[in-house]
Amino acid sequence: LYPPGSWVSLANGDIGIVIRRGCKAHLPIVASVRRSDGGLYHNPQCRDTADSRFAIVRGLRGGDARVTVEPHKMLACYLQPAVF
Repeated sequence: LYPPGSWVSLANGDIGIVIRRGCKAHLPIVASVRRSDGGLYHNPQCRDTADSRFAIVRGLRGGDARVTVEPHKMLACYLQPAVF
């Protein structure tokens, strides 16, 4: 299980942070902040890990992500619907 605040790596190569529970406890909604090419999203992308394209591959330590998170952008992602 990945509680909110957990850093994760997704199947599409993104790195993100769990922001809320999804349809099931083990399939959370993630705010992707780093693309697979290493670039950053200007605004975090809300991903539903129930979709196999965005499945969680592994958990990460916060330092592994090397990203500074802006709380107001995380809140905006939290409030928008997840991409399926």
